[in-house]
Amino acid sequence: MDLSDLVYEAVKNSFEAGASKVEVEVDSSDGLIHFSIDDDGDGKFPDDPFSLDVSTKGENRGKGLFFIRESSIDASISRSGGKTHLRFFLKGSAEDFKPEDFLAPALNMGLDVVLVLKKNGKEAVRLDEGTWKGLDFSKGSDLSLLRRLVIKRSKEWLN
Repeated sequence: MDLSDLVYEAVKNSFEAGASKVEVEVDSSDGLIHFSIDDDGDGKFPDDPFSLDVSTKGENRGKGLFFIRESSIDASISRSGGKTHLRFFLKGSAEDFKPEDFLAPALNMGLDVVLVLKKNGKEAVRLDEGTWKGLDFSKGSDLSLLRRLVIKRSKEWLN
């Protein structure tokens, strides 16, 4: 799985937990990429949510968080203030992460997604509902427009 796949798995978990809003924060510094995903979903998770095939969502589930942990140097999940907080980090650089690959499918789920791209702890780019307001994600042309827009804004993060 690449980095965008890992983030997509986390966002999909948020959606399946009934979240309406998900904030994805990505910070690239010192050869590591730190991911923080916060959502307002129901926050139910098993005692060891990172175990393979362990899920609160039924049989043949429980692979997403397992893959996140296996791909990461460290991963944690917690609940506070009515939000679920997933944190993981791994070796890599900003160039390794392609937000456009997970963002369109996440928005297509109907989630209010906020994406914050940071460099060494400082916010470089923030993409939110104002960025894609009025786009129809069932139209290929609007998806293409979103993809180009996110790629353009991500380049600001890389510089």
